[in-house]
Amino acid sequence: MEEERLILFAGHFGSGKTEIAVNYAVRSARSGRKTVLVDLDIVNPFFRSSEVRDSLEASGVRVISPNFAGTAVDVPSLPAEIYSVFTDSFEKVIFDVGGDETGARALGQFFPFFRKEQFRMFYIINTKRPLSANLEDILEMLRDVEQNSRLQVTDLVNNTNLSYDTQVHDILQGQKLIRQVSQAVGVLPSYGPEMRGGTANCCVILSDDKVGSPVVTRASAVIAMNRPSLDKFEDAVVPDGMLFLNSSLIDRKTTRKDMQVIMVPANEIAEELGNSRVANSVMLGAYLEKAGSSVSHASVMEALKKVLGPSKQSLIPLNGIALKRGAEQIK
Repeated sequence: MEEERLILFAGHFGSGKTEIAVNYAVRSARSGRKTVLVDLDIVNPFFRSSEVRDSLEASGVRVISPNFAGTAVDVPSLPAEIYSVFTDSFEKVIFDVGGDETGARALGQFFPFFRKEQFRMFYIINTKRPLSANLEDILEMLRDVEQNSRLQVTDLVNNTNLSYDTQVHDILQGQKLIRQVSQAVGVLPSYGPEMRGGTANCCVILSDDKVGSPVVTRASAVIAMNRPSLDKFEDAVVPDGMLFLNSSLIDRKTTRKDMQVIMVPANEIAEELGNSRVANSVMLGAYLEKAGSSVSHASVMEALKKVLGPSKQSLIPLNGIALKRGAEQIK
């Protein structure tokens, strides 16, 4: 199962997200992990995880439901008990997020807690459901969820089906569409247990000479975007080197005193700019300004044109602004 403690399942009505969330929670509990399922379906849904509370609790899953769940009253009201799941680091917590912007907005009120801890947010797609049958509709709903929750989808799940009438070609057609979604949002599809996870990192060497090996074991500068990256690469910085920390997601100070530490609220700045995905450009701008690198702002912008390709040229101006905002944190 995923290493992250906080697991979120989101998707439009009828996507199958609740069924996946329920089965994931049961699997977690059966593995011996203390498990909680938080039902954030506060709007009229097709199927609520709270409806199978008895079965879940019999499997060892604690269920936190909206107030008045299971009654004739259906109002957007969440219990204060939800806050408790952010304090017990031993609990595996699965969130079943409501199927529209209202449910996502309910999730958004817990944003301050999610920004302090790694999470996975799986966006479930059934391309045989209304409002999920074409690229434009899927992207609109996905972006509404991200905007209202203030959280970024990390994984796409192809759950295309017609129940017992599902044919192989239905799944393959759905996968083709989800690949298009993946290309549009820059998120890889996930395929069950073999899902990507953990931190990602890369080594960069700037040199006027040929680079013999791209592998770096001791770095003059490290940019850590989150707490796990800081934990893993803090010791890789050479004495008198530079450590750039994304203070939006890192809640501890470095234990070393022999290097420069530069704190940059990259995610906060990116959110101010309207797109959380430019947080890396904010950090790059801070690095270029502090390091006095021979890599210029103009050359980075030219590189972006090649990397992003023709379909994403509209993102170049925003990344340029993000670079400048990052540089301003140093001046």
